[in-house]
Amino acid sequence: MSSFKVYFFLISLFLSVMISSGALAQHDPSQKLLDSLVNQVEKELSEEQYQAAHSTLITIFNLNTILPDEIAFYYGKTLFHLEKYSASNTALKKYLDLTGHKGTYYEEAVELKYRAECFETGLANVEEACLVCDGSGKAKTSCRTCKGSGKIICISCRGTGVFQSTDNFGTKYDTCQKCTGKGLTTCATCNGKKEIKSQCHYCSATGIINLKVPCK
Repeated sequence: MSSFKVYFFLISLFLSVMISSGALAQHDPSQKLLDSLVNQVEKELSEEQYQAAHSTLITIFNLNTILPDEIAFYYGKTLFHLEKYSASNTALKKYLDLTGHKGTYYEEAVELKYRAECFETGLANVEEACLVCDGSGKAKTSCRTCKGSGKIICISCRGTGVFQSTDNFGTKYDTCQKCTGKGLTTCATCNGKKEIKSQCHYCSATGIINLKVPCK
């Protein structure tokens, strides 16, 4: 494995191990030091001292303690401004995976991740609502049982609308009670709706598709 690949593998592994979505360990003896270093890196980032922030972040990682989710964002932002775009993308993705849309730095992380991808490849990943299911994750398809009609042939009268019975007096013909003489009954598969909903295979039922688009 090349040193380049090893570098990014270690970044991803480091972030996975050191960052969790829970609270910081409350009785960790290094807690006070961690708080101080986090404040320091926040100050360095606000002053655009990215090389200093990188050194502080490495010190934080070496504490071997549980870290707040924001560290992934700070690391991604720092690496972006140091022009290490692939590594920045990895760290920012970790932050977004941990915090989702509720993260304090969600919008900035998305923007930086977009720009990192652009600088690296000229293309960026963009999430859009699935056009097949309109973002619902459920796709409507024509019911195969009734072939989209919502009705099926009555099994009691076989579609004749007449129920035939025989007794000692001969053959009798009566209106089929199941279909009320119509010869058709409501399809049980789609309940007469003509369509059925199933998981959208195009977006794997997420309602979202990822597209690579040329950077603007």
